Amino acid sequence: MDSLGNIVSSAETVAASPGWTADAQLRLAAEVFSAELQQDASELLHQVQQLQALLPGMQSTLQRMKPADLVRMATQLEQISEQLLTLRQLLPTADVAALVAAHPPVLRMARAELEDALAKVRDTFPEASQADLDAMLSANGSLLDGGASLAGCLAGVGHLMPRVQLMRCLQRDPSFLYQFQPLEGQSRGERDAEYLADMYRAG
Repeated sequence: MDSLGNIVSSAETVAASPGWTADAQLRLAAEVFSAELQQDASELLHQVQQLQALLPGMQSTLQRMKPADLVRMATQLEQISEQLLTLRQLLPTADVAALVAAHPPVLRMARAELEDALAKVRDTFPEASQADLDAMLSANGSLLDGGASLAGCLAGVGHLMPRVQLMRCLQRDPSFLYQFQPLEGQSRGERDAEYLADMYRAG
């Protein structure tokens, strides 16, 4: 609304056409990308459905993504599937869906990067079993960010409690880790669909 009380037209103030639903927007995006990707639009829509089933912990983020970004991400379905398989091999009892939802960058990490990040966590908690590590990472996927989150946590509270106690806190409380991270260092994950879209715009 301007100074004279008039409503200014914008994406927020102009009502969408009754037929311009999320599904309609998604169909249009698939049709646009169909020629560019040389894939049938119906196949692209099917890939979007498969992506949503593959990442159940990220439904709210996927729903907030722009249709074009969602279709673009769905074209990487095979690579995402392979990455989830790799995560399940490395973390056999972890809740991989929760881990990915908390820290989407793991979807684009090379296996060597993942193994290096896991080694840093293991070195910090040498007495932890595989099940302990899996439980901790299920609740705190950002521990796989290369060591920054873990270093911040240790600097903040590592001198106050034994490693085993710290591990139990991380297993129980997914928000515990963020007490020791600056906001700009936190993965936006579920809080920002643009973060996920940016990961796949470059291909």
